[in-house]
Amino acid sequence: MKKRTVKDFIALYAQEDGEKLVLIQSGTSADKTFLDTFWTAHTHALAMADVQTGQVISGRCYLSWPLTDKERESGGYSKRFAKGRIYRIKARGWKGDALSEPQWYVTEVLEEGVPCPALEELWAEYTKPILLEDEVLGTLTLDREMSM
Repeated sequence: MKKRTVKDFIALYAQEDGEKLVLIQSGTSADKTFLDTFWTAHTHALAMADVQTGQVISGRCYLSWPLTDKERESGGYSKRFAKGRIYRIKARGWKGDALSEPQWYVTEVLEEGVPCPALEELWAEYTKPILLEDEVLGTLTLDREMSM
């Protein structure tokens, strides 16, 4: 079986970049499958807004980009995005059939800490504690990050 290259990765996505605002939900990690000749970094956005139309896409989005071995070894990629921050990026959408969550190839990070009231409101709602009252156990707090 032929190993995939960065060129193969890029071919999975649309050819044109679009500007998006993304609200980062989680930290950044990287992996390399047995099929790949390169590392891929990835993170999740809680929501995204199209810069051109202003349309907000709520729901998790998967953001990824290829890494060189040097980028992977330096570890700088892990600081590219911070949880709870809004970034203006250039990205390309997945060309294939719809997956469980939209996938985007991040081609460039243009700006960090961008104001976007719609995304800020989503973050405020997301981080609001959810309390569950039980007669026996007392008050329980839902941890969204752990889904429990």
